[in-house]
Amino acid sequence: MHEKPSNQPLSILTVNYNTIDFVELMVYSFKKLTKNPYKMIICDNGSKKKDIKKLKCIEKSNSNIEVIYRKQTSAGSFGHAQALDILIEKVTTPYFVVMDADAVFLLRDWDEKMLSQINDEVKAIGTPPVTSKKIIKYRDFPIMFATLYDTYTYKNLKVSFMPDEKNFNTGMDTGYEISERFIANGKRGICFEEKSTRIYKDGPYAGVICAEYYSNRELIASHFGRGASLGNAKYLKKFRVPLIGKLLRTIIGKYQKDKWIRISMETINKN
Repeated sequence: MHEKPSNQPLSILTVNYNTIDFVELMVYSFKKLTKNPYKMIICDNGSKKKDIKKLKCIEKSNSNIEVIYRKQTSAGSFGHAQALDILIEKVTTPYFVVMDADAVFLLRDWDEKMLSQINDEVKAIGTPPVTSKKIIKYRDFPIMFATLYDTYTYKNLKVSFMPDEKNFNTGMDTGYEISERFIANGKRGICFEEKSTRIYKDGPYAGVICAEYYSNRELIASHFGRGASLGNAKYLKKFRVPLIGKLLRTIIGKYQKDKWIRISMETINKN
């Protein structure tokens, strides 16, 4: 069995697009809870001036944080995937972590706990894809929204996060080919246990629509979901009234985002 030396350096990768409040939380979480040395690389996809100003302050104040500024040439999943591929090209560490901007780790030494499960067969660990009847994905293989990969395996398989242009609505979305390539080459992934707060009400985020993730029964991470739009799509079923519905969704989304960030901060500070 392959044994990893301790004190493994990590690269932590995320894409920002007008989600600076979430990114600031993520930066705080890594400072407080990460055991191994790490470099964080943020790719900004053409955010507003407010975000750019704050990103420059973050980069200036943290020697282990680098920001790449670009204007995305494609929208949605395609622009996000392009940015992720750019970030992964810059990885030189043995392991890297891909984060959605509105996801956060909540457990002290989260990185060590994840690295301890990597071996000759297991080369990825993290959050499973979303559950959907319309989407065909490997539910037992981590893709996003907070996942650690073995760098050598990932780059050796020459995979990309790019969606399939013709079939991304049926599951060939961001990162779809990663699970297929890993599994076809005899590599496994380990998924956290996902609990949606629409159903699960025993965790700290019971009052917010989001996902909680557990590893060995410990709360390790959470994902707000749809952070760039304040989670707007999560409230469509409840507020479909034209004009008024959109306004209500925005108000509720802002309230839920602020509450999710507050709960995350409280949870981080307890650990």
